[in-house]
Amino acid sequence: MKNLIILSGISGAGRSTAAITFEELGYNVMENLPKELVGALLSLIAKNKEGVYQKSVLVANIVEVEMILKYTADHPEIKPQLILLTSEQSEILNRYKLTRHVHPLQVSGKTLEEALQIERTIETKIRDKAHLFIDTTGKTVSDLRRILLSSFRHHRGKNYTTINFVSFGFKHGIPLDADLVFDTRTIPNPYYVHSLADKTGRSKEVREYLEKQPGTEEFKTAVISFLDYYLREVNEEARGYITIAIGCSGGQHRSVYFAEKLKEYYKGEYRTFVSHRDVVRFRNH
Repeated sequence: MKNLIILSGISGAGRSTAAITFEELGYNVMENLPKELVGALLSLIAKNKEGVYQKSVLVANIVEVEMILKYTADHPEIKPQLILLTSEQSEILNRYKLTRHVHPLQVSGKTLEEALQIERTIETKIRDKAHLFIDTTGKTVSDLRRILLSSFRHHRGKNYTTINFVSFGFKHGIPLDADLVFDTRTIPNPYYVHSLADKTGRSKEVREYLEKQPGTEEFKTAVISFLDYYLREVNEEARGYITIAIGCSGGQHRSVYFAEKLKEYYKGEYRTFVSHRDVVRFRNH
C-alpha cells in the first residue's frame, strides 16, 4: 500500500511550513503540479514497485482537492490521507499583508477577500473528508511543525530534532550552517606527537592519547551538560535539523574525536549524523 498525503487548505494557513516538515520526515513532496498531470502521477505511484513513492505528499490548492480524491478512488493501491489547514480570516489577511504574497485566485481578477471566500466554501464542503484538520490561528510555525511531527514521524522516538555533528579546523573557517560551535583547542594537540601526526581522531591511538589528557573528560562533561539543556529546548520548539560544529586547529584530531563521541552519546535520543569537513582537506595537502 502506497501512502499519499494530500496537503491543502486555506491559502496562507501554513502549507509551505507543512511541506518542509514532511520533507524532513523523508516524504517525497510534490507541489504546484498541473491538474492535467495528477492522473499520471497517481498511476506512477500505484505501479511503482521500488518503494520510491511509498511515502508521498501532494501539495494542492484547495480548489483541486475533490478532483484529486476522485482520481485516487481509481487506485486501490494508494491510501490517501487529506490534511486541511485553516485559520481565521483576520489572521490570514494579516499574513498576506506581512508577506505581500498574491493569492493564487487573485491572478484571475478576484479580490483577496473574494478568493478566500471561495476557499472557505470549498473547505466547508470537503472538511468531513479530512483525516487531519488543523486550525493554525494563533499557532507559531513551531506549533504547526510539532503537530505534524508528532502525527507522522515514524520510529523517531520522542524527540523531533535531527543533529549533525560536524568537525572542522578553525584555520579553514567555521562552517556557515553551524547553529553551535565548540572549541577543543584547550586540549593538548595530538598533531605534535610524531606517531599521531598523520592519524585522525577516529584512530585508536589518537583516542587513547586524548582520553589520557586531563582536560578531555571535563570538556566532554561540560559540553554534554549544556547540550542536554539546549537540545531539550530545541526539541520543544520542534526544530527539525541543527548543526553542531566542533573545531580544533586543523580539523583532524581533537574535533573529530569529540564529534564522534557526541554523536554516539546522543544517538539513542535523537537522530544523529557525523561528518568531518576537513579530514579530506588535510589528506589532500
